[in-house]
Amino acid sequence: MALRALVLVDGSSDDARLERLRQAVRDIEAAEPGGASVLSGDRTALAELEARLAADGRSWTRQSLAGGSSRSAPMAAAPFLYTDEGRPDWGQMWAGFCELALFGGPSHRGAEDPVLAQTAPATSAASRPDDDAVAEIQRGIFETTGLHAEPADDGWLSIACDGPRMAAWMCASIILENVDARSKRSTLFVPAHPSFQLTDQVKSVITVVAKVHHYWQAHVVTARRAALTPAADDQVAAIAREYHEVLTAWGRARAARDWQSARDLHDRMHLLTDQLALSADGRTAVEACLNDPDVWVRLWTATEGLAWAPDRCRPVLEEIRDARATAAIDATWALRQYDLIRG
Repeated sequence: MALRALVLVDGSSDDARLERLRQAVRDIEAAEPGGASVLSGDRTALAELEARLAADGRSWTRQSLAGGSSRSAPMAAAPFLYTDEGRPDWGQMWAGFCELALFGGPSHRGAEDPVLAQTAPATSAASRPDDDAVAEIQRGIFETTGLHAEPADDGWLSIACDGPRMAAWMCASIILENVDARSKRSTLFVPAHPSFQLTDQVKSVITVVAKVHHYWQAHVVTARRAALTPAADDQVAAIAREYHEVLTAWGRARAARDWQSARDLHDRMHLLTDQLALSADGRTAVEACLNDPDVWVRLWTATEGLAWAPDRCRPVLEEIRDARATAAIDATWALRQYDLIRG
């Protein structure tokens, strides 16, 4: 496999952070031999090498590790949301994602204000740490991804992944969002400390893990999608019925904030949608759900249907957004993500 990433690092940088970056590259190498390499050394020599590589625009594209794309400012903070019971509503807040810094989007935090392990600031009486910050990060990661996080070394939480490739990819992507991370085999580590503030570091760790996991899941679904073939004409109706049943169950789970059930249904929903989208009759069956009385069914159908019927699906999402009620946040971010992709 040809080298796909070369990371140039100023050798005078902080040793601990350098080592974590090197470890992330080693983990990628373990999953995909020959896929990445890190080079550290004198700043002047690295600048000269970078210039030579950039001159060959056919093969190399410069991207900033500190801030995603060199043209992107850090991502603006999304509003902090609470449930009716007064607890942080992580299942809603995580939906405010944009393009990953890995793909040229804005980093979640600025390079001057990263979330680092074991470096939480001292607190004063006027700024006390939130109670149970570590437990809240665990809860938020589970609500938004279904992944279980457990305390590891001082200042870290360990997250069990499906394999070393998933752990390494998520680790590298999280680092680019200016949140610390490391990985070892199939385990991802993210920072967690009792002094982390709920609306600051706690929110950032949960949001970035959820955002990166969302893209990893999309990668998995895309790989499965490649193996799909159009359904026979006599199978479309049965697939359409299952599509509606699964979406209705997902809607009930979302309305009840049963995030585990909602996640369990997620992959099946994607695959049924993709199967139906392969034929004209299947797309017609999907679009019939744009008039469903269940707002969650309309939300999913309109979001997915933007790929082939934006003129029909966009007004549905705009109506849900403008109602400023159930699913309004999801509709807002579906439209923003579509507009971002479309440029």
